[in-house]
Amino acid sequence: MKQLLLLRHAKSSHSGGQVNDHDRLLNERGEREAPMVGRYLVEQDLIPQRTISSTASRAERTAVLLLKECGLDPPQLDERLYLAAPQTITELAMECDESTDRLLLVGHNPGMESLASQLSNRYLDLKTAHLAVFQFYGIAWNDSRWLTEALLLLQWRAGG
Repeated sequence: MKQLLLLRHAKSSHSGGQVNDHDRLLNERGEREAPMVGRYLVEQDLIPQRTISSTASRAERTAVLLLKECGLDPPQLDERLYLAAPQTITELAMECDESTDRLLLVGHNPGMESLASQLSNRYLDLKTAHLAVFQFYGIAWNDSRWLTEALLLLQWRAGG
């Protein structure tokens, strides 16, 4: 069994033009939400074996805080996840080593929301700190059949 966890980063500040989008930080709410996601993953026995985050400050900080709650090291960073389209997110997941059964990707909308909606065959409104967990059986990461056979196991949002 494989599980793909898609997480939109926690709530970030709006720069008002002061900071470029890539460097936007989490706001106070986001700093509270990210550890909540980590605690939820521990409670639900969904601790990721591998985590890949966008290089954007808000996504990286989200991943660092939640992984700390899981007792894990900081995430692998991949610039391809920054504002990635669903196809790019899919390609990144398909590169995952077969020894990984649970992969967490931390990124941004609209890509995360679009991929989650595509995989679930219904619209999923991924707000900040919103997690969607998909599960599939007997299919390797590099086999595109999981794109049509993955089942939505759950969705959960920190603080709401």
